[in-house]
Parts: sequence; C-alpha cells; structure tokens
Amino acid sequence: MTSRIPRWTLRQNGTLEVYQGDLGAGGPSYAQPVEVICRLESARKLVIDQNGNELAARARVFLEPTVTLTPESRVTVDGVTYRVLDVSRMIGPGGHAHHLEVMLI
Repeated sequence: MTSRIPRWTLRQNGTLEVYQGDLGAGGPSYAQPVEVICRLESARKLVIDQNGNELAARARVFLEPTVTLTPESRVTVDGVTYRVLDVSRMIGPGGHAHHLEVMLI
C-alpha cells in the first residue's frame, strides 16, 4: 500500500518551471511552465545549496511525490516567484515517497 500526502492538504495552485541549464550570456533556461497543486508556508531556515553556500530560505512548498523539480528551478505561488534551493523527497510509512519538501528563496 502506498502512502502519499493527502490531496486535501495541498490547497494552493502553483506553477513550476524546471531549470534546464545556463545559456551563458542568454541567462538560465527553463522548461515550459507546469501547473501543480501545492501548499506554501513561510519558513526561515538556513540551507546549504549544491555549491556549498549557506543561504536563508524564506519559504517551503509541499508537492506530490511524482513532481520532478531541481535546484535553480522556479516556483510561483500566489503571484510570487521563488527560486528552488533544495528538494527533499520525504519517505512515508512503508518506505514509499510521501511528498516533496522544497526550500525556496
């Protein structure tokens, strides 16, 4: 039996743009926006990014475990666009992915 985050806890709509790389002078490249259900919380937390830099996250978003998201991606909720610092796949009872917790700046 798979245990996943209950859909009723994901009460907001958001847009994800997955980071695809840096084009140099052209700036970062993102995939086409994808609509998702989510839950956004204000959260002040120090996070170490993939380059070893310590940054202060200002929000956390919870997503279904099937979502694909990487650091540097963009998440927009309630008209505010955030940058992804860290993505954690949370494991629930039974050892299956329960949800994603994504720290945002």
